[in-house]
Amino acid sequence: MATRMLNAQQAAAAQRSQTGGTYILKLVLFSDHLSSFSTAKRSNDLEFWQSFVGKFFAPEGRLVQHIWNPQDGGRSKEYTITVPSLPRYYWTYYNSGVQNMQMKVENPKEAAMPNNCHFVAFEKAQFTFWYENGSQVGAETINIRETMLTCTS
Repeated sequence: MATRMLNAQQAAAAQRSQTGGTYILKLVLFSDHLSSFSTAKRSNDLEFWQSFVGKFFAPEGRLVQHIWNPQDGGRSKEYTITVPSLPRYYWTYYNSGVQNMQMKVENPKEAAMPNNCHFVAFEKAQFTFWYENGSQVGAETINIRETMLTCTS
């Protein structure tokens, strides 16, 4: 029994070392690119967001958000946004008055999956939104656990 457990732990460690943090770095780049977009610097158009999503998500990828509501007894709701919907998802934020968005993630993890896919997850993401009217929605009000799935050929 102990040998099987040790073998399973060694296999999991080997699988983690195969990716070597590559997809966590991709997540950091995603966050950096998302934060650098501002409607004060460029116009918000759907073609930009299609290109943006194409850089960071595989065609079969998805963004999964678990939104926690402390006022509702700590319940959370899960939202899955597939790649074809992601450009419009980001476009809608900026079309609704958001001028800039910043994303901060905590404790990212990645795992290799079958068919050359890689799963990136993190325990918590915090967003800060700046609006055209000068308002700011603070990061501490939005706690999201997200996942990104990337497949390589």
